[in-house]
Amino acid sequence: MSNRIQSLDSLRGIAAFVVIIFHVLLSFSLFYKADKNFEYGNVIAKIFNETPLHMIWGGNEAVLLFFVLSGFVLAIPFQIGKQGSYKNFIIKRFVRIYIPYIAVMTLSVVLMVSLYEYKDATGLSEAYENRWNHDVTWRAILAYIFMINYDTANVNGVVWTLYHEMRVSLIFPLLMVPLLKLKPIKALMVLSAGVIFSLIITISPFLLLGRSDLTLIIRDFGFTAYYSVFFILGAFISTYRRVIVEWTSAQSEKFRLLMFVVSIFLINGKWVVNIIPIKSTLLLYSPLSGIGIGILFIVVLSSPLANRLLTVKPLLFLGKISYSLYLTHVLVIMLTTIAFEQIGHVMWAFILSPIASIPVAYLAFRAFELPSMQLASRYSRKVKERKNALEISKVL
Repeated sequence: MSNRIQSLDSLRGIAAFVVIIFHVLLSFSLFYKADKNFEYGNVIAKIFNETPLHMIWGGNEAVLLFFVLSGFVLAIPFQIGKQGSYKNFIIKRFVRIYIPYIAVMTLSVVLMVSLYEYKDATGLSEAYENRWNHDVTWRAILAYIFMINYDTANVNGVVWTLYHEMRVSLIFPLLMVPLLKLKPIKALMVLSAGVIFSLIITISPFLLLGRSDLTLIIRDFGFTAYYSVFFILGAFISTYRRVIVEWTSAQSEKFRLLMFVVSIFLINGKWVVNIIPIKSTLLLYSPLSGIGIGILFIVVLSSPLANRLLTVKPLLFLGKISYSLYLTHVLVIMLTTIAFEQIGHVMWAFILSPIASIPVAYLAFRAFELPSMQLASRYSRKVKERKNALEISKVL
């Protein structure tokens, strides 16, 4: 992995930590109301919401960064002809995502069922109250196994993003065909048409038939189609990164600094849009954030200064454990708050949980994530060995 790609991985680690801060602050009504309804209990909440300081706890924007980065990284093997067969691609992707996911979800369910009655949400927000809120049904367990977005907030609400990751992975080789075969504009037109068509098919049942478990599940696949746009953005930047980086690198450091500033404002699109008298919606602000993330990637890939800052060892470590950090931090928040509630000092739990999340994530990385990566690597080697043996047998 080149230093420039490592620097993007550090961004993933930073984004994962931002999600932790987001879920810690969202546990308080002051920040929950600010995030959901733009209701501010004081001027500090307003400043932390309607300025670029929002990036400190911009959990939704951090998730979009995950999607863009996934698209960027997944596209690389296709560009050099090392993606392998569709079957091999999906198996490796499944092993990489699903094994750590199901391991952490199993642990979360066991601990939640054992401890949720000890939770006291007095004085905390609706977001905190909805975590570890009620017993887990068999219906929910089946949904977790098959990665269906049903009652996830009760156990570990962050996993909804992994469902979209897994679904987009199933169609990702298809998304790469236009990018590799067509000119940039035509490729984007074809992919845009595909996304719009998918949205119509998946959202229509909910609009026509009303709310039901089935239409909600189908609608969730519509959200997958929507979020696939961010994977496509990452894949597009990855495919044309040499041309993009060559042009950006030729510009002055001041110009790249300007690009960075613009990216920060666009990433905070939801809050920037709210300053303007326009109703903020997902369809409006998320594309702004996506464009900002794309510009940020370009700056990181083309700026020696950004590369040096992002390849320091602590950030590289954070990037390495970012998936486990993302998967386990809600579990850490809940365990620490329940523990400190028993001694009447719950505020300490929210202060300590971001720090405690790092060693827990490292343990999860060693226990679940690293073995899944090794399993995927062994599978790749065996596939390559079988392919080489077959080619030799043909020659003989």
